[in-house]
Amino acid sequence: MISDKFRGKFLYDGGWVYGGLIRDCDGKPMIHVAGYGSGAFETRYSVDEETIGQFTGEFDRNGREIYDDANGATSRRDFTARPCNDGKGRI
Repeated sequence: MISDKFRGKFLYDGGWVYGGLIRDCDGKPMIHVAGYGSGAFETRYSVDEETIGQFTGEFDRNGREIYDDANGATSRRDFTARPCNDGKGRI
């Protein structure tokens, strides 16, 4: 089963971020992250397009999630987020 979970490297510090794939109003890719419950939050991270991968729904023998490479997925759900990126990597 193909998942709507993606990962990409944050442009600011190169760390991995995980969540939904969206694009800002300029077409730049972002990972949308949200938490729910008493500590609810929502943020978006600008990511390097070459590092985007989609979770395959499978795990390796060590229990780690397997992601396709940046060019491997053909069924990505992608939409445009508003408002535009504030120029600091987050909305």
